[in-house]
Amino acid sequence: MIGSCRTTGHVGPGATAAGPSVFIVAEDEAVRDSLAALLDCHGLPTRSFSSLAMLRAPDALKYCRCLVVDDQQGDLAIEQIRERLVSHAQDTQVALLSNAPAKACPGVVVLEKPVLARGLIRFITRSL
Repeated sequence: MIGSCRTTGHVGPGATAAGPSVFIVAEDEAVRDSLAALLDCHGLPTRSFSSLAMLRAPDALKYCRCLVVDDQQGDLAIEQIRERLVSHAQDTQVALLSNAPAKACPGVVVLEKPVLARGLIRFITRSL
């Protein structure tokens, strides 16, 4: 339990649960866990990954409906993932959580840290 929320939708790395999810990519475990808990509180199923490299497998993005990426991942990797989503005709929205203004990348929304929870939730729910 986190506050009054039960965290039930979170699926850890390498899990095989099917269904549309919000994918969270962050190197820092605490960031992954807090984002997953926040989204779980709003009834949004999540899957967490420590790097974008974990999403390079052919079917890795199959259930991704919204991708939330911590800025530690690097612009090139984000652009490559976005290109894969587009090439597979997935209309997946991508949010980059950044400490500083980031380089513009088509199809990627940059949210500067500290990110307000309601702004992130609003972006994700509109994306789904």
